[in-house]
Amino acid sequence: MGILLSKGNNIEVVTEEGTNTIEGTSIFIKGTDIELTNVYVRVEFKASIDGRTLTIYPSVFLNQYEFTQGNELATNVNTNAFEVAILDTEIQSIDTALSYSIEKFISYGFNATTT
Repeated sequence: MGILLSKGNNIEVVTEEGTNTIEGTSIFIKGTDIELTNVYVRVEFKASIDGRTLTIYPSVFLNQYEFTQGNELATNVNTNAFEVAILDTEIQSIDTALSYSIEKFISYGFNATTT
């Protein structure tokens, strides 16, 4: 299982001063102006011994085929590891890691779904 990541939707924010549009985040090949429609993200995770913490390590690939070939793609997508504390009702699993990864990528301004 992986994550299909694409450009985020524009968001309109209404304030007393008026309406502002925040553009969704686009995906670019690092060091270029080449914008990609979407990329394939795989996550590796470490389940801490406390049973409540996951450390998640995302990797970006052009598509699922490039993942099978081991060809990571350098993009502007933040692939820094991050740690999450899971809920008491959750278990340390790939499904939980994917769910938190999707939330993280959405918070960065992307659209993200499992694939």
